[in-house]
Amino acid sequence: MATAATLGLGTLIKKGDGASPEVFTTIAEVGTISGPSQSSEFVDVTNQDSTAREFIAGLVDPGEISFTMNYIPQNATHKALLTDFTDKSVDEYELAFPTGSAADKWSFKAAVTGAEVSAPIDGPMQLSVTLKVSGAVTFPS
Repeated sequence: MATAATLGLGTLIKKGDGASPEVFTTIAEVGTISGPSQSSEFVDVTNQDSTAREFIAGLVDPGEISFTMNYIPQNATHKALLTDFTDKSVDEYELAFPTGSAADKWSFKAAVTGAEVSAPIDGPMQLSVTLKVSGAVTFPS
């Protein structure tokens, strides 16, 4: 039986430039990407006429996306992420999956809420970034 699984290798995270139309630039040297870690609470709407607990779906929390990259201090995309962290800006992003289809992109707005540098003695410097997604994630249809 053939498998439909796809390696994550080649997945890109891209940041928009704020123009109209939006132009996206790939963030350099990204390794593992996690998220978005979406969730939805269910709201208890049980009332005196209920025969059992009743719930309705609440708003979706679009969650966070985190990724680690080989940190290059002079790289423009790395500098932009650190500036966005300081400025607290909410920008357009895309996750582009390596499926060969241009339609396989998730788009979302997010703010950089975390940035952590590590500089090991025997490995590359790393920058770990956390994005808080603001609003709905748009999935391909």
